[in-house]
Amino acid sequence: MNLYEFQAKNTLNLYVPFPKGEFTSNPEEAYEIARRLEPPVVIKPQGPFGGRGKLGKIYFADTLDEAKKFARRLLREKIKGKKVYGVLVEKKIVDIKRELYFAIKVNRSKRCYAAIASRKGGIDIEDVPPEEAMEMLTDPLFGFHQYDAIEIAKWLGYSGKQMRDLANIFVDVYHEVRKYNALLIDINPLAETYDEKFIALDARLTVDGNAIRKHDDFKAIKEGRLEKVELKAYESRLGYVKLDGNLGIIGNGAGLVMFWVDWVKRLATKYGLMDKVGPADFLDVGGGADIGRMEVALDILLEDPTVEVAAILMFTGVTRFDEMAKAIANKKKKIDESNKPLFVAADGNKAKEGAQILQDSGIEASTDLFGTLEKAVRRAGGLE
Repeated sequence: MNLYEFQAKNTLNLYVPFPKGEFTSNPEEAYEIARRLEPPVVIKPQGPFGGRGKLGKIYFADTLDEAKKFARRLLREKIKGKKVYGVLVEKKIVDIKRELYFAIKVNRSKRCYAAIASRKGGIDIEDVPPEEAMEMLTDPLFGFHQYDAIEIAKWLGYSGKQMRDLANIFVDVYHEVRKYNALLIDINPLAETYDEKFIALDARLTVDGNAIRKHDDFKAIKEGRLEKVELKAYESRLGYVKLDGNLGIIGNGAGLVMFWVDWVKRLATKYGLMDKVGPADFLDVGGGADIGRMEVALDILLEDPTVEVAAILMFTGVTRFDEMAKAIANKKKKIDESNKPLFVAADGNKAKEGAQILQDSGIEASTDLFGTLEKAVRRAGGLE
């Protein structure tokens, strides 16, 4: 999960300060924040997007009226197709001598954290030549220490007090990464001012989604971003993504569900139904799902007005299909009332027992997963 800039800055406790600022989603409040900070101020959009500077979406306001105008403009916009969640109004730092880059991130290929530094930071960080950047891998057992940080600070060209200050900042970033189970914390730019101090103008914090439940603050942030149905899925430990088709899919295992999503598109192409049939969701009940989780998944599918046909396709191992069948049978009345054709197929652990439970409830089930999905696609496209 990527935190927005203002959330990252409110979360991180670093040796380096951030510019004074406040978040708002109201232009009038932006005016008042700017008044308290005293112009010039920076108006920065907050939301699930990057590259704001290159897109010209970070505004510098020299007056209170400009702050209000820019905030109103941003709050009405979409950036990269995403709605602006709010704006961060910050005091503009004018005495910048140099911009650096520093990050601690997961290096997946080496299976450890890596410290990354660059002598040049800012909006063109992706274009920095290799000789201007360095990466230091950290030992998973011994971690990242002051002497490692000092080595990086020296490489950046600093000595004395500035070197020690930078080292403290770098070590703090590492500690925060470990504290919050983060995949990435980066400071870009990390600005040096003319009085030989440092200030973090921007910060990014990406948290491992599997660790969110360990941190109440992050859990609240995630829940605050979710739509009602997404929150329902999240609370039931379902993997759910809304798509724009008309064929609802429930499966077990992310890889398997992704395969069925792709197979729907392949079948739609085969029958010339590309403009009529598509997956309406990615809905994964996961391994070892119980009756309650499956019932919630069915509720999500049946209550979705865009779903015209539903398919449950499961290859069961840890998950017992007889348990899944009981959940489906429990929802028989709701299935009938929805008037949505339901296609069910399963193979694997307790598949025969589950099929019998469904048959006794008046629901047909098959062991032919591919054939069943093909029937569902044809039905969604009006061929059956």
